[in-house]
Amino acid sequence: MNRHATTWFRFGMIAGCVAVSFLFSWRIKTDTSIAEEHGLMENWQAICLFVGVLAFWLEARKRTAAARYALILAGLGYFTMMLLEFDVRPFKIPWLTRVFSGPVRNAWLGAAWLYFLLKAVKQWRALLNQGWAWLRSVAGILLCLAGLFWIAGAAIEHVYSLFRDRNFFLEELMETNAALLMLWGAVEITTTRQRQRNVPTLRSSVSAVTKSPPTPPRSQNLPAD
Repeated sequence: MNRHATTWFRFGMIAGCVAVSFLFSWRIKTDTSIAEEHGLMENWQAICLFVGVLAFWLEARKRTAAARYALILAGLGYFTMMLLEFDVRPFKIPWLTRVFSGPVRNAWLGAAWLYFLLKAVKQWRALLNQGWAWLRSVAGILLCLAGLFWIAGAAIEHVYSLFRDRNFFLEELMETNAALLMLWGAVEITTTRQRQRNVPTLRSSVSAVTKSPPTPPRSQNLPAD
């Protein structure tokens, strides 16, 4: 995305986060099922995380070396959170429950993490540089804010677990905003390549203009015949 499109996209995401929070707050007054297990809010979180996974993994196919593994690991992190947030047991499908919950899920998911970490460890320095670059960008701010929302949701869940009549809405609202911010962060990360690719071109053109012409070689006095 160019700078103009990026600005409009960011304004759109801010408006979208506010609108989603407002709509869910209005809908809960007439339909409390949206905050229940596998309700509208939880499904929305799963969709946001899944789209983030696709964004990372599709972009990873276009990258090489450390950037590719950084995107794969980021997508794997989103995928892990999606599995932890979305419980498949209520579907009562035996193979789905066996594969995506319990020790079987933990085994293949842990194996996937181990495999890609071992593949990426050879380029750990470049990965650290890539991660640090993300943290210093807009995406880093968004992911830190998302982390705060996840923590707030967990804290609210813990507090309400002490009461008999539990209210899931505030917890789900925090997690919904967290998932939206994570999706926004994924889009920011996966679209920075185009913006970064244009920066060297601009700098090189400026340096070409401001660069002083090369100094002509000094004439050498040849010996007379």
